[in-house]
Amino acid sequence: MMIMKRDSTNIAPVPSWFVAVLVVMALPLMFYPYLLAHYDVSCVPGVDYEMLRFLIYILPIYVILSQWLSYKMYVQWRALVWILQFLLLVVYAVCVLIVL
Repeated sequence: MMIMKRDSTNIAPVPSWFVAVLVVMALPLMFYPYLLAHYDVSCVPGVDYEMLRFLIYILPIYVILSQWLSYKMYVQWRALVWILQFLLLVVYAVCVLIVL
């Protein structure tokens, strides 16, 4: 029985326009210090201070991990990649609501 080895040379590369989309989607992370300085707990009812602080602290990890996974999965699971990007937009919208 012959074991087939996966050949990575026949996988299409990630298009450059999608890499640009990933970079643009990661740019709001530059405002992370502002978010840390100005988030308000009172605007999110039902969430305690410690939980909100934890979620804000892990935001950079989430953004970097979702962008890296999107880059790696684009060729095989395009729909999942766009779902990840949409969820990232939702997270950014929530961050804006927390700061306002």
